[in-house]
Amino acid sequence: MSNVLRYGMGGLASFMVLLMMVVTCIDVVGRYLFNNPLTGAFEITELALAAMIFIGLPLATDTDEHIRVDLLDAFMPDGFRRFLTLVMDWLSALVLAVLAWQLWHKTQSIAADGHVTNTLEIPLTPIGYLMTASCAISALVLVLKGLEAMKRS
Repeated sequence: MSNVLRYGMGGLASFMVLLMMVVTCIDVVGRYLFNNPLTGAFEITELALAAMIFIGLPLATDTDEHIRVDLLDAFMPDGFRRFLTLVMDWLSALVLAVLAWQLWHKTQSIAADGHVTNTLEIPLTPIGYLMTASCAISALVLVLKGLEAMKRS
């Protein structure tokens, strides 16, 4: 993944965390000091959290920061461990590609029906497309990493 894309996505994910902090802070201060909570704070936080998670997915994929169980790695030959990692990365890419495909269809349905949030009536379609793109990018990153690993072997 290019540095521009990496830093851009990292900055956007950081902005989502900042947005959640500011909204929560305003909501708590408004609720307890002025007896007037921020309208739609839950919806904003919910959407920002979803965006942050899915923006972070390709970043975690690119830097191999996903959780892995390595209990048996010390007992495996290096070649077999690399092969197993390659198989699992490609399997993960397949799962992410299927997930992106299903999210695309669900987002198309949401767009056609015009789904919005309850209070602020924020359209849900953009977050659906973000989730779709994130899964597709993550799948592509895993495929490219697999191809690179095969070249090195």
